[in-house]
Amino acid sequence: MGGLLLRFSLFVIAAYFLLILYLIKKKKFLLRYGILWLASGLAMLVLVLFPGVLDTLTGIFGIELASNGLFVMCIFFIVMILVFLTVIVTDFSYRMKKLAQNAAIAEKRLRDLEENVMLLEKITEVKITEV
Repeated sequence: MGGLLLRFSLFVIAAYFLLILYLIKKKKFLLRYGILWLASGLAMLVLVLFPGVLDTLTGIFGIELASNGLFVMCIFFIVMILVFLTVIVTDFSYRMKKLAQNAAIAEKRLRDLEENVMLLEKITEVKITEV
C-alpha cells in the first residue's frame, strides 16, 4: 500500500475511533453498543497496518482475490451489526410492552381507588379531602 493511501487510511480510522468515542462520551452511544463498532474499527486498523492478514484470510477461505475477501468481511461485519441491533430492538420492544402493561394496571388501580373514595364520600357524606 502506498504511503499516501496508508496515511489517509490511518487518518480515516482515527477519525472513526474519535467519532465513536465522542458519541460514547456524550451519552449518544452506550459503551456496550459501541464495543461492536470499536471492534469493527480495530479490524479495519489491523487490515490497514498488516495487509498480509487479508491475503492470509482470503487464502484460508479459498477466495482468489483479496478485494473479494474484503467485501466478504465487510458483509460479515454488517450482518453481525444488524443482528446485534435487532437483538437490542427486540429487547426494547419487550420492555415497552411490559411498561405499557404496568402503566395500564396502575391506571386501573387509580380509577378503582377514585371510585372507592367517591363511594365512601357518598356513604359518609364527608369529603375525604376536607379531613
